Amino acid sequence: MIPFPKRHIFLFFILTMGVCLLIACTPNTPEPEAAAPNTLATSIRLHNWQDDMPQAIFDKFTEETGIQIELITYESQDEAIANLRNSEIYDVVVLNNEYVAVAIAEDRLMPLDYTLLTDFRNISPNFRDLAYDPQNQYSVPYNWGTFGIVVNPEKVTTPITRWEDLWNEEFIGKLVIWNGKRTTVGIALKALGYSPNTEDVGQLAQARSQLMALRPSVVAFVGASADMVTWLTTGDGAVAMGYVGDIFAAQAEGFTFDYILPEEGTLLWGDNFIIPKNSPNSYTAHVFVNFLLQPENAATILEYNYYSSPNEGVAELVSDELRNDSLIFPPNDVLQKASLLLALPVAVETRYTEIWQSFVEGTNP
Repeated sequence: MIPFPKRHIFLFFILTMGVCLLIACTPNTPEPEAAAPNTLATSIRLHNWQDDMPQAIFDKFTEETGIQIELITYESQDEAIANLRNSEIYDVVVLNNEYVAVAIAEDRLMPLDYTLLTDFRNISPNFRDLAYDPQNQYSVPYNWGTFGIVVNPEKVTTPITRWEDLWNEEFIGKLVIWNGKRTTVGIALKALGYSPNTEDVGQLAQARSQLMALRPSVVAFVGASADMVTWLTTGDGAVAMGYVGDIFAAQAEGFTFDYILPEEGTLLWGDNFIIPKNSPNSYTAHVFVNFLLQPENAATILEYNYYSSPNEGVAELVSDELRNDSLIFPPNDVLQKASLLLALPVAVETRYTEIWQSFVEGTNP
């Protein structure tokens, strides 16, 4: 068997040392909750990014169980958490690490029943029992990756090596940005030399000014890789703040983009499966999440969205090309300068929201 990439072990070592993630060092599976009534629903609702999972995964699940998957997409994590706060009905939701912590604090998630999640054993110990959800009581790791600069080299002449290069006058009216309050404000902070999780009022004020200076460069905000590719090819965009998946989406359309991890350091993100507290089909939701934890299904997803998986069984199922791709599995020198987005106190989160809204609207508060 091909071992799980050692990069993951180093990743969480440097996060522990660098941003105090505090791995709790308990390798055992969480204690199970009482089992839910074992009656399968005819369908469940999944709330996720657009184009994050292949239709083949949904079809396979339906073929095996008879259960239909109703996919309701969002364009940002801010939209996802807002929908949970509005008591929208979903059975499984994909949430970033920092939003898992927020949802737990707001008592919006259902404790997981690990008697139903037997394939949780496939999740690397390095991705379990992290500070945002000790003992994985409410969340199951799904995938992770970096946030960087996406470039159409046919439209860009100036070399780009740093986040601050996005403020170059060459990119006025040519910058595309993924919808994301924390990533966007975080990049402004990184460009200024600050932590993307800062609570310092003065530093946040500087970040707001930094983003307002960038606003004339923005041509579009997007929530899907397909939209990113369109803007950077046939649209007015030339450069973007984006993800590795954007590069592979471009390749599928016959285009070649560059993906740059800036010298100031990348942002690391992690997605998780959660079951909302108001899910009407929690048993079936557990069955679906367990299905996604099976290595062959996790490998199918990686081969579709090209984001790294915490599932240890995936490595032997994907091609050597993917397994050794440094964009999917970043090398240690990249991870050493990386920052993980963390949950913030409510008052600070509100300030980030105000900065983001001012940036999107192009107005000073």
